[in-house]
Amino acid sequence: MLVPEKFPVTCHSNKVGLGSTFVAIKGKVTDGNNFIEQALEQGATALVVEHPFKPCEFLNKHNEKNITISMVPNARKTLAIMSSNAAGNPASQLKIIGVTGTKGKTTTTYLIEHMLRTSGHKTAMLTGVVNQILDQKEPSTLTTPESDYLHMFFAECVKQNVEYVVMEVSSHALSLFRTHGIIFEAAAFTNLAPEHMDFHETLENYFAAKMMLFDQVKPNGTIVINADNEWGAKALEQLASKKPTASSLQQVNITHNNLHGLVLTIDNHEFKTTKLFGTFNAQNICQAYTLCKQLGVSSEIMQRALASFPGVPGRLQGHQLANGAYAFVDYAHNGSSFEAVLSTLRPLTKHLIVVFGCGGNRDKMRRTLLGQRAAEYADSIILTDDNPRFEKSEAIINDILQAIPTPKRDHVVCEPNRHLALARAAAQATPESIIAILGKGHETSYIVEGTIYSFNDFKEIQQF
Repeated sequence: MLVPEKFPVTCHSNKVGLGSTFVAIKGKVTDGNNFIEQALEQGATALVVEHPFKPCEFLNKHNEKNITISMVPNARKTLAIMSSNAAGNPASQLKIIGVTGTKGKTTTTYLIEHMLRTSGHKTAMLTGVVNQILDQKEPSTLTTPESDYLHMFFAECVKQNVEYVVMEVSSHALSLFRTHGIIFEAAAFTNLAPEHMDFHETLENYFAAKMMLFDQVKPNGTIVINADNEWGAKALEQLASKKPTASSLQQVNITHNNLHGLVLTIDNHEFKTTKLFGTFNAQNICQAYTLCKQLGVSSEIMQRALASFPGVPGRLQGHQLANGAYAFVDYAHNGSSFEAVLSTLRPLTKHLIVVFGCGGNRDKMRRTLLGQRAAEYADSIILTDDNPRFEKSEAIINDILQAIPTPKRDHVVCEPNRHLALARAAAQATPESIIAILGKGHETSYIVEGTIYSFNDFKEIQQF
């Protein structure tokens, strides 16, 4: 484990130890007030609750423990402040780099960390794939963890003399105060497209949430904006007056781009990678380059770093089938990421097979967008499960199917069982085929009616 099993301040009852403070947060799905008794039984001696709060009857059972109850207007902000204080304010002893945007956060974060590490800095990383301190890793469960975990993580980084922490910063994390109080050394904005509309409701709200990150960058800190999109240009315009150090990406010229990698030129320096390809990855590389350059990393070191870059699990992660066909596993799960991945793969084959589904109990408009994008690019489509949660998989698949034009439906197979869906894709493939397996990427499980099943797309397709 990267962090201790028990936290001094926490909103998770299973992280409560003797003497812990439990912060009860009312979330969208669960209410922390329902876990107060469990927290007290595990040793909590202080509670933080939001107004209005009526002391629960079961508190009487714990009177002998002299439980302290604090009522606050915002439990999430309080959690962030108290977690930081209890850990000794470790974030202030680190150089923290935040990466936000709809697409490209994970790859850009991995690239920045690898470039800094190659240049000799001690690094840590928080991503939607893994959390890592130096060479120690553990799978992550959130793109950006809750603040109680964050400050325990930062404390471990300080203990191990880490200098830079590179982290993905999600719109949820910013809106829900998970990063409240953290001062960032540098920050990057990759792009913006419709996502999480069930949470933000409008694209303008989503953009405003992303922009909160830059208010937390230290004075004269490094800010790099990909202005090659409408919202990036808007971000740069908004930051022009209050953050004069904000800059856009360097110009990039792609000279080689196929399944075997990228060759590109930035600032008259040639960069090569065998693990990334596609225009969107060229932008991710350029974003990492521009930010690291401003942090003092030389072009020569970044050339060496990119040449040795190992890739990112579940981000265009490639496997060649026994018959010569290629399969790529990617986390693409919204319209814009489908567009980016499929438009990259389409010119590289005459037979593109796309396997995907859509998560249940989420914004249903996404199903239409995914169906439309897949129909636009694919020669063959296999619709399958992708975390149906508490919805019927057949209903989700049918919603996607309705978005596919009738003439294209002759090339659609509906197979809810994801294992069988991948097997059918492999059986369809010829040596010249490319299979795009989209939606789950690095994930190692899927959720059906509250039950979590083990499943990993890349391990599954490696059987063929």
